[in-house]
Amino acid sequence: MSILTKSALALAMIAGGLALASPAYADIECTQAQGVRFRNFTYETSSEFTITCRNLFFQDYTHRQPPWVTFVGVFPQDSAGFQFQAVFRVQANPNVFPRFGNIDLEHPRVFGRTIRPVVQGGALAITDSAEFGPDIALDSLATAFGGHMGNTHTVTTLPLPTELDGTRVVLTGGPAGVQRNLELLYTSDSQINFHVPVDVPVSDAPTYYIGVVNANGDTNVSVKEVAIHRLAPALFHAGFDPVSGITSPSMYVLRINADGSRTTEVPELDEHGVQKPIAVNVPGQTVFFVLYGTGMRGAQAALSDAAFLTGPPTVLPIQFIGSAPGFVGLDQVNIKIPSSLAGSGLTQLLVHVEGFETAPVTLNFK
Repeated sequence: MSILTKSALALAMIAGGLALASPAYADIECTQAQGVRFRNFTYETSSEFTITCRNLFFQDYTHRQPPWVTFVGVFPQDSAGFQFQAVFRVQANPNVFPRFGNIDLEHPRVFGRTIRPVVQGGALAITDSAEFGPDIALDSLATAFGGHMGNTHTVTTLPLPTELDGTRVVLTGGPAGVQRNLELLYTSDSQINFHVPVDVPVSDAPTYYIGVVNANGDTNVSVKEVAIHRLAPALFHAGFDPVSGITSPSMYVLRINADGSRTTEVPELDEHGVQKPIAVNVPGQTVFFVLYGTGMRGAQAALSDAAFLTGPPTVLPIQFIGSAPGFVGLDQVNIKIPSSLAGSGLTQLLVHVEGFETAPVTLNFK
């Protein structure tokens, strides 16, 4: 059975090379001393926060959104030069809504909460496959970034293999002491997309180990210690404009007419990767947006919502959240769109999933 089904739109990027990101960039254990999220600053007073990155090749900051976050400096924290501490200053927030924005540690791009310095040598980074954040969940899609990991192969059929031309991703450890080869969707020299299994115990502490065995049978990419959560919601992106910081989601529009007939459409993007306006105030039509993500199945729709951070203050219930038909590890979120949002233009959306958040994406309402 082909996994490139109509319902999954153009999400061949999940199986393929994740064309939205350069394989040379990945999250390298960046943490924040105060637990502040990069994408949702809620300070009411002036504050500073730090980001600690263990990476010798930490780059200069070339792009920051919005301008009320200023860069103070980068300070080496150990003699080997592998750990750096970057300090930012946040201005007082005069607004009633939380502030949000992206921080780009290495141009060209950053997706929401993800910070992606350059990966060098044999370093191994494990991220979700959608936003490239550091958290992965049961039955989700994940990505390994590194070097010398294997030949280029793309999987287009089910069941998914656990080995491609000698390359394997191996999961060990955890509360039950598992050891298994994981299902693969894509392999290359610097990037591997794989499926996190559903039948292993949840561990919010990093008690699992993920390693890559290359085509020569060598584990020449360092083993990575990870946690596997019950939920780690992340949305796939169809486009990103590094100048404006606008991120467009991978989605389709479902229109239900008064006679019960249905039509679907995939929103177009302009030359900058920004979503073109979508009509939502059509007489006789009920409009749903279906967004694609991962790490969300098993969540309760009643405990989740979709909040618009710009435009009219609106919080919408989630009609459905769960697995997308025909794909391994791919989830979908169905949101009923009220006609009152017509004319809102570019509007940022944040999906809350049982207390967790996705990175914000931008919708465009005609």
